[in-house]
Amino acid sequence: MRERKLIQCIAIDKTYIYTLCTNFFCPHAIHKYGSGNDLKDRFENRVSHCDKDRLELIIRIDETTVRSSIKTFKNKKKIQFIDKNIWE
Repeated sequence: MRERKLIQCIAIDKTYIYTLCTNFFCPHAIHKYGSGNDLKDRFENRVSHCDKDRLELIIRIDETTVRSSIKTFKNKKKIQFIDKNIWE
């Protein structure tokens, strides 16, 4: 059985759930999971996309989660929220 970890969703849009990687040494700072066009607050069970550690994740989507897309930059140290008016 894999280790399970609760993580916070930092942003969600109609296509993706965005989370920070749980592994400090992962070359990808942010991982994306399908959202299924569902923007509601909830808990999602997923398997980590990180090649370094394949954890079972419980992703928490709540009122602190930004409803927006994210643009990442090449150095992976900076992100930008892109408001696409996803509530329409």
